[in-house]
Amino acid sequence: MKVRVRYAPSPTGLQHVGSVRTALFNYFFAKSQGGTFVLRIEDTDRTRFHLHALEDIYEIFSWLGIQWDEGPDVGGDYGPYIQSERSDTYTVYAQKLISIGKAYISQEEHAGKSSHVVRLRLPSKEQRISFHDVLLGRITYSCKDLLQDPVLIKSDGNPTYHFANVVDDHLMCISHVMRSQEWIPSTPLHVILYQAFQWKTPIFCHLPLVLGADGQKLSKRNDAMNIRGLREVGYLPEALVNCIVLLGYAYNEKTTVLDRHILEKLFSLSSLNKSPSVFDPKKLDWFNNYYIQKLSDYQLLTLIQEQLERYDWHINQKKVEYLLSLLRPRLKRLADVRDLLRPLVQSPDVSGLSCTYPEIVKGIEKILLAHWQEDEQTLVAEFRDLAERYTLSLGACIMELRKAITGEKVSLPIFSLCKALGKKQTVQRIAHYMSMYEKQH
Repeated sequence: MKVRVRYAPSPTGLQHVGSVRTALFNYFFAKSQGGTFVLRIEDTDRTRFHLHALEDIYEIFSWLGIQWDEGPDVGGDYGPYIQSERSDTYTVYAQKLISIGKAYISQEEHAGKSSHVVRLRLPSKEQRISFHDVLLGRITYSCKDLLQDPVLIKSDGNPTYHFANVVDDHLMCISHVMRSQEWIPSTPLHVILYQAFQWKTPIFCHLPLVLGADGQKLSKRNDAMNIRGLREVGYLPEALVNCIVLLGYAYNEKTTVLDRHILEKLFSLSSLNKSPSVFDPKKLDWFNNYYIQKLSDYQLLTLIQEQLERYDWHINQKKVEYLLSLLRPRLKRLADVRDLLRPLVQSPDVSGLSCTYPEIVKGIEKILLAHWQEDEQTLVAEFRDLAERYTLSLGACIMELRKAITGEKVSLPIFSLCKALGKKQTVQRIAHYMSMYEKQH
């Protein structure tokens, strides 16, 4: 069997973790089987259509490095690949169903106006509809549990989602329909349509749901989980692909880092899980830091500068280069550079800080003025001597310097930060810290 799968998003919202997971599974399955991955835009719901959502589909998958073999932008033998451009096709197939008694035209009354729709004639309520799912096995529904004869062509002439979906899957020779388990209740209707046309049904594989930390299904309305937002705060495409693929897929019990080239060769439906998966932001942070470690210095510097431009921060690149080896292991997201490099662009607010050891701060200032050009080891030795004179720990001494320079109790290694900041600003901040103390006392 020639494998042909499709990702068929509705452009009603931004691409999110759950929808991208569906696309990735389809993509990697097609690649591993030497098959074809199709993009089809299902825009029959014109009331909810948004152009920015359509643009988001193209932009996000381009950024993720995922390319379909057929689609609106690349063409193919089964186009058009946008449903709103296929209206005549749906009309033809609706008429076919009417001609064989499987569908009929129904007059509807709405808001005092009369209109006509095409409805599917459902089988008798005693009949049962059964289909096989790759993950879940045999699933059976009774026709008595289905709603009234469903609409196929709406009064405005547009097809309903279900009708267009089945017609397009058949005409585009889709071999496997891989979609979320939330579509299982719709599948009996799709099977009825396949049977009405006497078409072979595709192989169904309903994927486990993706849940948020709150246990609720992720959706387009969860802004925190849309890919555009994750990209903007500095998650890398490699990290997102790796993390998202593991939501319901396990190559083996030990392997978690899965390069896309490996997935393109080895992805298998037999490695899919049935149970829902929880999207864990902490796991994404781990993957992102892992892939940040693999970036070259040039690549990381470029991405950091892009983040700084978002805040309109202008930091001399040599200063960033000087701190790069310290930044790299601390970056879970590229946006973390904002907090880590803030001391280089903003003077800290120390008004709410208490200077615990003012004499220590004065001694720190003297050490820095006298030994600024010397290495960190020498500065540490001087700080240790200062701390011992006041029977304090080296950590307490360094903490006073950190509060004076950053206004925080946690920062990049403080001596390196001072060097990047420069002698003049370092001494000025220490003096300001002391003046705030003196005002309070």
